[in-house]
Amino acid sequence: MKSKKPKIVFILSHPIQYFSPMMAGLASVWGDRFEVWYCSDVGLKSHHDSGFGVKYQWDIPLLDGYKSRFFKNFSPRPSVSGFSGLFNPGLILHLIKTRPEILIIHGWGYPTHLLAIFAAWFTGTKIWLRAETPLNQEEMKTGFLQKFKKILLKVTVFNRVSRFLFIGSRNKAFFKNFGATEDQLIFTPYAVDNNRFHCGTDAEKRDWKKENQISSDLPIILFCGKLISKKRPDLLLQASLILKSIPHVILFAGDGEMKASLEDFAMKNRLNVRFSGFKNQTELPSIYAGSDIFVLPSTHGETWGLVVNEAMAAGLPVIVSDTTGCSADLVEEGKNGFTFPDGNAEKLAEVLERLLTNSNIRASFSSESIKKIQAYSIPVIVANLTKTAGKI
Repeated sequence: MKSKKPKIVFILSHPIQYFSPMMAGLASVWGDRFEVWYCSDVGLKSHHDSGFGVKYQWDIPLLDGYKSRFFKNFSPRPSVSGFSGLFNPGLILHLIKTRPEILIIHGWGYPTHLLAIFAAWFTGTKIWLRAETPLNQEEMKTGFLQKFKKILLKVTVFNRVSRFLFIGSRNKAFFKNFGATEDQLIFTPYAVDNNRFHCGTDAEKRDWKKENQISSDLPIILFCGKLISKKRPDLLLQASLILKSIPHVILFAGDGEMKASLEDFAMKNRLNVRFSGFKNQTELPSIYAGSDIFVLPSTHGETWGLVVNEAMAAGLPVIVSDTTGCSADLVEEGKNGFTFPDGNAEKLAEVLERLLTNSNIRASFSSESIKKIQAYSIPVIVANLTKTAGKI
């Protein structure tokens, strides 16, 4: 019987505000037997984000509660958004030198990640792969190059992995499509720190609306995220136009390249729309608590949508496009929210109307969202990974 838990290393591209609480949770169990290795320090300092179109620095601690180290990036074009953006030979050498028992790696989208998989396989380190790709979106890609990519990934990456850490049902289907067996799969749901969010009381919603000069009787439909084409914020305005006769206000909490066109559309059509601009992490809980309905109309490329987790943790009814990765797992149709066909403003307006015109349904959906999101939490991830690691 082993006296120590296995030495575990988790490789991430850079500190991510959603992942840091999970790292702290894992460290609370595994202690100094657990480390996070970063390929870049993007996120720790103020930087310009091309999606938001603004310069910012996350206002919550990203490195607290766990042991981490950073490795120099030698890429000629440093980035965390392109394949060639991360090349960290020092990480590979340290991996070969230290030979942890388990390497958990998030994705395979950089040279460093691929090299780490090969190095771990060569040294006998067990490779656990976590990714977010949903099968439904992967099947939308066709052609010879896509078939070649699948064969190449299976031979070079997936055949070397001993455990697949899936975030939801569509991601599980993706791994199984590449040959993963049931006993290789571990449920590690995409999750946020649910405890940071809370369900707003009626009084809290009234106060928040008053503070933001919104009439107390107007339901707020919240969109939170980057104002970019992938997330289809324009579709929400199209639905709002269809529902113009029903009192409501759209709140866009975010920024991005589409902001000017959205403002123009709202002005020309005299829609009641507010743009709050980019909001940092500590500002988000009060925005969710003050809102009444959450909508994410994203199209292809939205592999999950963690803002939906945040909205549910705050007790909001959610409406999500059926292409969005999380829709199959987080939205229980007619219980805590609705899905609608990708790109269909009429259907979006139809389900929005049901929530806008019935506060009792909104209250019922709110309770269901809070219940359902408990299964998508950091303690669930920690428990499932710890249980599996204990079998090593």
